[in-house]
Amino acid sequence: MTPTIVTDCIRTLVVEDNRDICENIGDYLDALGHITDYAHDGISAMHLLALTQPFDVIVLDLTLPGMDGLTFCRKFRAEANRNTPILMLTARDTLDDKLIGLDIVRRLCEQNGWAFELRASADLVDASLSWPRQRLQPAE
Repeated sequence: MTPTIVTDCIRTLVVEDNRDICENIGDYLDALGHITDYAHDGISAMHLLALTQPFDVIVLDLTLPGMDGLTFCRKFRAEANRNTPILMLTARDTLDDKLIGLDIVRRLCEQNGWAFELRASADLVDASLSWPRQRLQPAE
């Protein structure tokens, strides 16, 4: 499948310590006409790029040297004064890892008065786990 070239480019920061994965993501986004910058550890990503340059989206690995992805995410949200979307890229695939990630998103939504709704699928949670569906109301 040949990528379609777009006229409005998206500026993406890829934070991933595996250079092959970075190259793969970058090649795909470049073929779409987007601009991609890279960082291979959390500290460089935070101080050299994310806090000083505007990005339309950040693709973030969770397991990084220097500063892990969850710490990066928390610090970026606290220090950047931007609501840049962050896509988590991870090989972590246990149920506990997924629930921890979802809980972080839920708490972030709650802190900012954003709606949060969880729709469970069979591959995400097993039948023995009861996770409440909820919709948060905006903070007053």
